[in-house]
Amino acid sequence: MNNTDTANRGFTLIEVLLSLGVIAILAGLSIPVAVNFQRSGQLAETALSVRQAYARAQVLSRNQINDTSWGVYADTTGVTIFQGTSYATRNPDYDEITPISGVTVTGVTELTFAQLSGTPSTTGSTTLTNSIGDQILISINEFGVVEVS
Repeated sequence: MNNTDTANRGFTLIEVLLSLGVIAILAGLSIPVAVNFQRSGQLAETALSVRQAYARAQVLSRNQINDTSWGVYADTTGVTIFQGTSYATRNPDYDEITPISGVTVTGVTELTFAQLSGTPSTTGSTTLTNSIGDQILISINEFGVVEVS
């Protein structure tokens, strides 16, 4: 073995530092994109949870489960399907809670459905907003039809 073979093995310190620098730059550029993607995903997941909660509460009311009406209450901590005519007077033993995070809920935050007919107590829209300003609007009409936009 001669001296030229041992001198050509491995990486130099400059090559290692350049490689680490390129990796650090790529990571620094991709982290904000990943965070925004995560926040958008949380918003879409929350919209799906609210829509499913409306549908489930409406079905429970139409089928007169426990011989009462059912409703949905949404706030920044979660989406709750409750039994009763209002969230304040509900029986918490029957609550079905889906936790949410990173999303602000405004507009119609409480909604109940009439027994048998399943018509909503109110019409309007619920606005879901994440921390980067993206919004999803969930509207419910007088027939209980839910639209997401």
